[in-house]
Amino acid sequence: MSREKRSKDVKPIQSERFTNLAIRCLRKGLISRGKFAELLNIDRSDIDDFIEDLGLMEPEGNTIEMMAT
Repeated sequence: MSREKRSKDVKPIQSERFTNLAIRCLRKGLISRGKFAELLNIDRSDIDDFIEDLGLMEPEGNTIEMMAT
């Protein structure tokens, strides 16, 4: 079964608020891409597509806040 088909069959277990908070933490550098993928139960290579599919991808050229860890 393809990853795409599996992802359509799986219902999200996180709320929209949880997902938005995770994206916010990722953007601020509070969590790693690996931790983000683990929390949302997605593959690390699918993170950008996941965020883009939600319509939450930052447009190119805009600045985003980054924090050093």
